[in-house]
Amino acid sequence: MGRVHEQQTKCLSTSSKFTRIFSLKSDGWWKQQVNRVKRGVIKNSCHLMQNCSDSSCLCLIQPQFVEKAFQLAIAKIFLLNSLNKIYKFDDNFQMLQPTIEKFLSNAIILHKIRLINELKLNDLYQIDYENALIPLLIEDKYSTIEEMVSTNEKTLYAFVDVCNNLCNDNTNFKKVAESFKMKKCHNFSGSKVAKYAVNCLKKINKSNLVTAMYPGIIFQLKLNQLRFLINNRYNQSDLISFEGWTELLTSLVGDNENLIYQLFLEVINYHKDVLTGFHFSKIYGDKYISRLPASAQALYQNNIELIKMDYENKIFHLKNPNTEKFYWPENLKIEDLELINSKESFNNMLDYFEKNEPDVIGLDCEWKPSFGTEDLIDDEDLKAKNQRPDTLQIATRNKVFVIDSRDLVDLLDENEMDRFAKLILFSEKMLKLGYDFDQDSKKLYHSFKKFKHVFFEFSENVININQVISDLEKNWSLFETNGKNLKTKGLSKLTESCFGKPLDKSECMSNWQNRPLRKSQIRYACLDAYILIEIHDFIQRRIKELNIEYDYTSKSSFL
Repeated sequence: MGRVHEQQTKCLSTSSKFTRIFSLKSDGWWKQQVNRVKRGVIKNSCHLMQNCSDSSCLCLIQPQFVEKAFQLAIAKIFLLNSLNKIYKFDDNFQMLQPTIEKFLSNAIILHKIRLINELKLNDLYQIDYENALIPLLIEDKYSTIEEMVSTNEKTLYAFVDVCNNLCNDNTNFKKVAESFKMKKCHNFSGSKVAKYAVNCLKKINKSNLVTAMYPGIIFQLKLNQLRFLINNRYNQSDLISFEGWTELLTSLVGDNENLIYQLFLEVINYHKDVLTGFHFSKIYGDKYISRLPASAQALYQNNIELIKMDYENKIFHLKNPNTEKFYWPENLKIEDLELINSKESFNNMLDYFEKNEPDVIGLDCEWKPSFGTEDLIDDEDLKAKNQRPDTLQIATRNKVFVIDSRDLVDLLDENEMDRFAKLILFSEKMLKLGYDFDQDSKKLYHSFKKFKHVFFEFSENVININQVISDLEKNWSLFETNGKNLKTKGLSKLTESCFGKPLDKSECMSNWQNRPLRKSQIRYACLDAYILIEIHDFIQRRIKELNIEYDYTSKSSFL
């Protein structure tokens, strides 16, 4: 009986010591102690484990003191995760429940969320996540939010729901901030909130956003794309043709009334482009004009009659800009460009390779830009197909083929696939040229998965022209500069350095999933592959002229 009383007294004494040192030690000290516990140092930290008088000794937080460790965790909330890993609070919920409920009744909301997250108590205790998380979003404290929600999937989805509600197309973020008596920061916007939500989902590989579940987030992501495309057209028109731009925009907005209105708002109100606004009104109707701000409506009405008088001529010039400033090879004729979109045309192409045995080919791929939203597709079949390139271009000296590598490959039988692999993919009879081809190769792999175990052999045998140029330029001057500061970064600039004119890159951002492809798309795709052969010939000439001992055609170190 005396021994029991002695143990109780010792336990009470230890408990009071434990409680007393909460306030005496710094946060840094506690972190250091917990780290020592996690490393197992505790076993050797005290020689008097049964009768310790040192208030800083780690024996005070031995595993048998679960309740005391929990009191420490809620007193120093930043230690909750570490201590839970050691003491398994969630396995001792019944014992800790009175302390938990007392804490939840008095703690600030952020600490409540931390505790519920860590012990996974979402089904037992309800939290007002909007009032907890929106102030953090207003202050752009995303790292704090991430720390709070990333350990608990239910809380993470609650955060995504908050973001989805905020991303509603009618949300005024300034007024939301004012309702919390806070000043809106620059990053508190639909764009940023949607991005935060997607980043959280990606961390647990749950980035498929079902449109019906998260219409607000989907709207904001599409609005971001819309603004990017419009700004790109007005600031870098050489990189996006009018027709390609229109195709991407109409595909993006679909029949979403709010996105269509935003399209008119951006074009007419922000960019003062009445001609393009009228062009879209012929597609979507005039009703969106009446919703624009008064100043934009006045601008439109004051100019529309003049626009209508010469509309067809102006739109023709937008669709058909002058291309004389761009390079086009003399030897490449339009009749030499061939679209491969059927089994018959595919087999005819293979017959051509079998008969002619080209010594060199240029390779390139095109695909519809995703603007970073490739993970946001809830149709798994479509998502898998989007991993493929939309076209594969194969250029020889006399002919260029544009293959539908997105859809046609599903129609090819095993014999046709094997023949394609033998004559082109894995043929050792021809030199294969690419430009920064790594990404193309990764996407192309998804079109020809039959060869997945050996596809690396194809990738490794494609010579990247950009790498060859980079290596040669370290020691020799390949280009006759005539005092000009020539640039070789990018295929268009490299072409200009070699032949005096840049490439036309206006179909660079284009909807390559559209069928049929436009003639300008086919021309663009063919040229990107064919020009590699001409640049290869240029390099070979310069190597001879400069007496350079360098044979990149047989070196794998430049692949």
